[in-house]
Formats: sequence, structure tokens, C-alpha cells
Amino acid sequence: HDTHYTHTLCIVARIHISLTFTLDNFEMFRPISSFLFAVSFVAGVSLCAGEIPDKPNFIIFLADDMGWADLASFGHPSQEWNELDDMGREGTVLRSFYSPDSVCTPSRAAMLTGRLGLRIGMYAVDSTSRSFTKKSIFGLPREEVTIPEMLATVGYKSGFVGKWNLGINAVNNSDGYNLPSKHGFDYVGHNLPLGNMLVCEEIGLHFPDGPAAAGCFLYEGDDIIQQPFYHANLTETMLTQTETFVRENAASGTPFFFLFSFFQTHTALHADPPFHGESQRGSYGDNVNQVAWSVGYILDVLEELEIDEDTLVIFTSDNGPSLRECNEGGDPGILTGGKGTFFEGGIRVPTIVRMPGSIPAGVISDEVASLSDFLPTFAALSGADLPDNTIIDGRDISSLLFDGAESPHDALFFFCGTNLFAVRSGDYKLVFKTHTMLPRSFLECACPMGIHLAGSCDDHVTYLCTGSGVTTLDPPNLYNIETDPREMYPLPFARYSDVIDSIQSQIDTMWDEMNTAPPLFDDKSCDVVPCCDETADACVCNYYGSYRTSQCSD
Repeated sequence: HDTHYTHTLCIVARIHISLTFTLDNFEMFRPISSFLFAVSFVAGVSLCAGEIPDKPNFIIFLADDMGWADLASFGHPSQEWNELDDMGREGTVLRSFYSPDSVCTPSRAAMLTGRLGLRIGMYAVDSTSRSFTKKSIFGLPREEVTIPEMLATVGYKSGFVGKWNLGINAVNNSDGYNLPSKHGFDYVGHNLPLGNMLVCEEIGLHFPDGPAAAGCFLYEGDDIIQQPFYHANLTETMLTQTETFVRENAASGTPFFFLFSFFQTHTALHADPPFHGESQRGSYGDNVNQVAWSVGYILDVLEELEIDEDTLVIFTSDNGPSLRECNEGGDPGILTGGKGTFFEGGIRVPTIVRMPGSIPAGVISDEVASLSDFLPTFAALSGADLPDNTIIDGRDISSLLFDGAESPHDALFFFCGTNLFAVRSGDYKLVFKTHTMLPRSFLECACPMGIHLAGSCDDHVTYLCTGSGVTTLDPPNLYNIETDPREMYPLPFARYSDVIDSIQSQIDTMWDEMNTAPPLFDDKSCDVVPCCDETADACVCNYYGSYRTSQCSD
């Protein structure tokens, strides 16, 4: 029978342990939280793949710049145990899960289309851009089939809130040609077309004259409603909108897909009461806890509506943590590097999947998977057809999730622009290029008391795809990522020639099939920068601050 839709084999293993771990237990033994997490799994493991609904619901919770080790269950020594850790005990933790890129736009584009950024124009040639900006005249190409567009063919409704960063306008400052509604989302609530940035903070910690109207705008659907935007209660509003969408579609019996794209944990950090000021880890910990609580809230709604067993819920991040933000950035744990780089810390992200009764509870998987796998996996589970005449780089990982099967990937390719930086294949990673790491001298200068004061130091380190910040390795470095996740000890080429040859063969096949799209990050114009009220001073609306600045300069 087809294991994509019906799973009849159920293996249940339960080991009864008299010791019951409570939240207090985890607080008491914080330094060994990862060990306790693993033991708590063993205390009641259910490796049971039940029957999966023909058309399950899908919810993706996408954090912004969250590090691989930002959760207690992933080993962070001071982050409080929270609802995401509980979600891991109720579902499966994916410890070798990757973002297709180490910055937001290409990773998000790959997630929605299942395709490498090079195939869909997510790169620059004549500029240094690695993402869309407020001045970009292009966005995610409309001809690319996205998850909501694919699911619509089999009766799904799709919704979106939060950070977009896949394009805004094309001709003028309000045409909205590249917004989420143009890519298959039936409902779009509060959204940040560009995202959240340090210049958007209201508290004056990093920018005394902030927040800046330029770049800090909030939309409802296709309409701009705040410029600059308030952080206060924004997460709560998006949560309310998500709940409404879920309840309405559950009531009508309509299968749905929802993408909740947090503006947290990207700087400028903001956490609402009761989370603000409560984490022993500081402001970043507050943000992690509010994100976790928000996920837990929706999980409770699903249970109340009795559709939790019909809904595949995924929590993940768009890329690794921004290390230059110091204590205001995330933590890659033992992994090297962070956002912008293609070391493990920049591309391996914390990921948890949950679907009671179908996805095994209490499982930790080290099988390789990627954000680009969501589209083909959702296609297999919903019965939707994959896009015609289109190479999909993602793979259907439903058997991995529901049956504990091995990864379907032969290789994952990591590009910075048009440059192949690394390949993950099985236990191995072949690295062709690396980015310069932030020097300790920069962190000591730029981050007094762990807070990054913008402009206080020049680190001379960039995460561009070419130039002085990039080192080409000749020969490339080969690592066994399973035994050396820190990428510290390159393996001798002569002894691993068969591994090298296998990876090179996969690279050759990839290039043979590559149809590189024209670059979309280069073309920019001040004409397309969003403006809520052109008659006002510097496009300020619904905000009673004193900040005024030019919206754009060429």
C-alpha cells in the first residue's frame, strides 16, 4: 500500500520509569537539560505511525534568526524550558535540519517553492545584496508555484501573518505586486513586508532617534497601516488572526495551510508582558519564550477543536543566529558560525514536528532534511500534484517523519549567490568556500555588556558572496559532520577519495540540470519604497514619534 497516506504498522516501546520529570526538575538540573530531555523521551516513547488523514492541515511556525541551540531541549544552559520543548516531547525533534541558505530571502523562497535560489533568481550579480530590500523592484517570481498555490488545487485555504521579505512593490510605492496575496495566500493578516530591524526599535537603546519610518512598515493584507510600526502587541495580534483563521476553516471542514512567520527573534528584540524581563537569559530569552508560548497557544486551540490529530505542525527557523548581535542574537551551540555563513551554525536550524497519533512522540532524529522539503511533502500528504515541468530540489520526507525512514536526500547544495560554498551528503560535508569569522576584538569592542551598539566599531567582516571576506579552499575541506559537527578536523583526501568522488558526481549532476534564472536582487528604485502618506513629512502615519528622515537615497 502507499505509505504516503496510510500507515498501518505501529511499534510501541514503553519503558516505565518511576521518576517523573517536572518543570521544576528541569530548572534544578539546567546544566544537563539535554540529558534529562532525552531521558524523558525514553520514559514514554511511542513509535506509532497511525492512519494519516487524506488531507491534513499544515501549520508552519517560522522563527527569524533562531539558533540551533536556542532551546533548553537543544542544550541551552539558561533558556527556560517552554512550550517548544514540550512540543518536542509530543512529537519528533529534527537535529540535522537545514535552511537552504544562511539569510532570509533565499531560504524563505526555497521553503515556499521547494527550489534552490539559483533556479528562481534569488541572487545578485552587480550588487552585494543577498536579500530583497525596500527598494527592490522584483520579488519571488509569480510563475513559481508556491505551497499555497499548489494546495489550492486540492481544496485548501491558506493564510499568512508576519515577516515576508520576498518583495513588496514593482512600479510605485503602493502597487503591492510582490506581496503574499499575489502568491496564493487567501488570507493575509498583519505582515511586515520587509521585516523587523534594529532601526525599528522604539526604546532608543541602539538608535536614540528611532524608530525609522524608512523600512519599518506594517501592512494588513496589501495595505500599509503603520509607518513606522509598533512592536507592542504585534505578536498577540498575529496570534489572534491565526486563531480566527484556524477556527473558521475547522468549522467549515476546509483543509488549511497557515504560515506564521515571527518577526522574533530578529533584532530589534521585543517581548510583550508577561514575558518582558522575565527570562534569566535576558531579552533574547524573553523573545524565545514568547515565541514558544504562541506556538503552544495554537496547539491548545487545535486540541480544543479536536483537529490536532489532523494537523501537521512544524516549528523551525529561516537561518542561523546573528552572532554580531552578541547576547541579543541567538546561539548555535557547539556549531561553528552563524547567520550569513555556511558553517553549520548558519544553516542548521532547530526544528520540531508534531501530529499526535501519526508522528511518533519522543523521537530525536538525525536524518538530514531541509526547508525545501515542505512543498513536496505537503504534496504527497494532500494528494496535490507537484508543479509541471519544474525541478524540485526538496524531497518528500513523509516517510522520515511518520515511519522513521532514512533521509531521501543524496545531497544538499548550499549556494551564496552563484557560488557553491558547501555540500552535505550523508555523514559528510564538502566545503569549497568559507566566510571570515567575526574576530573576538570586534565582539569586545562592539558589545559592551553583551549589547551590540550599532556603529561603535567596524568589524571589517562582511558576509558577501565574494571578496575579501570569502576564502576559497583548494583543495576543499571534507568533514564527517556526525562526528565533527564543529567542522574542526578536515579529513585526508587520499583516504576518502570514494566519498569525494561520490559528492563530485552529485555536483556534476546538479549543474547538468541547473537552469539558472536571471538575478533579481540587483534592480532597485526609490519609486517603490512604501509610503503610507505622501503628504506627510517623510511618510509617517499612525505614529506619534518625532523621528523624521528621508525615505530613500539612490
